[in-house]
Amino acid sequence: MAYWRAKWRRKITLAQSAAFAALPVPKLTNPDIIALRFLQEAGYSGFSDAPSDMQRECSIRAANLVYAQLEEILRNNGAVTVETVLSTDKYLGFFKQVAATGGIANLIYIGNQNPAISVERVAIRVRKGGHDVPVEKIHSRWHRSLQMLPLFWKIATEAWLFDYSDALSPPTLLLHKSDGRTLPYASSPNANNVLWRAIMG
Repeated sequence: MAYWRAKWRRKITLAQSAAFAALPVPKLTNPDIIALRFLQEAGYSGFSDAPSDMQRECSIRAANLVYAQLEEILRNNGAVTVETVLSTDKYLGFFKQVAATGGIANLIYIGNQNPAISVERVAIRVRKGGHDVPVEKIHSRWHRSLQMLPLFWKIATEAWLFDYSDALSPPTLLLHKSDGRTLPYASSPNANNVLWRAIMG
């Protein structure tokens, strides 16, 4: 059985960040990248010139493909990273399955202090040609993601919680779970941090 059987991380593109250089992460499966490929195969340059119904169709196809790939990878005891906003329990069953069968299910959660930050970042992404998300959906996902976080955290073999509220600074590591214990990082902020409270109460 592969050591890194499954890993998960909160959806913000920080793969090149020095903050994650020491975190061993298997091959990343990103539904957004797959959806972009589907759009380009359909003759669009990307999200910027594709109609909303086509974007939605390609996003659903991509999500279904990733789900099927994940099932196959886990059946073969493979290693995979899935990028998700974690706003539903869609992957919770897989997470439990990996942990229950002796695999390693790790979580890297990258969040921010309020949904307004996410709204601003989506707007920046759209200006750069990325896909849009309705403001109301951003807000609801932000809240649901915080509700999902402790469920995944409890099951995780090892977990890291990062605050990336300040885009001009590196993400701040708040908490680290290892050997069943959750410990604050040396430079963590106090309990007024909403991400911290989601885990520590």
